[in-house]
Amino acid sequence: MRYAAVVEQLYGRPVLFVRDASAAAAFYCKQLGFGQDWVHEEQGEVVVVQVSRWGYEIILNRDTERAGKGRIFFSLCEQQKAPLRESLARAGVPASQRSWGMAVTEVRDPDGNELLLHPPLLER
Repeated sequence: MRYAAVVEQLYGRPVLFVRDASAAAAFYCKQLGFGQDWVHEEQGEVVVVQVSRWGYEIILNRDTERAGKGRIFFSLCEQQKAPLRESLARAGVPASQRSWGMAVTEVRDPDGNELLLHPPLLER
């Protein structure tokens, strides 16, 4: 019984692999409205950065071989759609509507990682 309480408190975050962690963090913060939580450097170079928005955290990890192959699905509540749509438009972030088992808005970061938003922000 004691172990069940520990499992209920499991905490995880997705990791997206990027070519340049500093540039990726700048995109997520300046273009998508995330805040930067922490940075890990090795030998003076940024290797890992955590960003967050609305309580959702993403770790951006420098790994050129695996960069751009990630995908995150976001379930949005109705109150989040308008502010997110407006911030993407203001920042000039390209977004497209596509189907991924359901209609979604797709945003790609500079490395090609996919951010899928449902319900879609764009009208067909």
